[in-house]
Amino acid sequence: MPASIAVYCKRSVALITPVQVFTALQEADFWTLAESRYIPPFRVQQALGDLKIENVGSGGFLEYALSYRPAPLPQCVVRRLALAEGVHDPALDELEGLHHPGIDRIRRHVKQAKDLVTLELSSMPDQQMTALLASEIARWLAEMGDGMIARSDQTWWDLDDLAAYRRILP
Repeated sequence: MPASIAVYCKRSVALITPVQVFTALQEADFWTLAESRYIPPFRVQQALGDLKIENVGSGGFLEYALSYRPAPLPQCVVRRLALAEGVHDPALDELEGLHHPGIDRIRRHVKQAKDLVTLELSSMPDQQMTALLASEIARWLAEMGDGMIARSDQTWWDLDDLAAYRRILP
């Protein structure tokens, strides 16, 4: 199963454009981030040189495609879903029975979320750079939308005062 990231935003991110996402990625220090993940510099240079973020449909932020190399499919698909108030989110079911100091905070946040943004990474080999780009998009969206991040490895994150990742669970 491909990796995924979900961002539960308490402020809507519906008006964010592909240009804004692209600009945010240009401001990130991918050289340092990639070094800590043992991604070779030539991969960073190649990815940033060929990076594209496109609106898949028409209108506002519903689905964007991120690509940085030729492929039949984009390396990452970013989808936004407006959450209706009072609708039960399956993510809450996954938290049932867990005992951790951050659980109640996560539940409150998910219940208050206005938008859910999912980032689905393709299952192609050699996806380190894709994971890094998706992680930075998720971090930036969480910053813009007062978001909390859930990863497919069952970890939950929010951002500290400097907009850096801070682990909540486990």
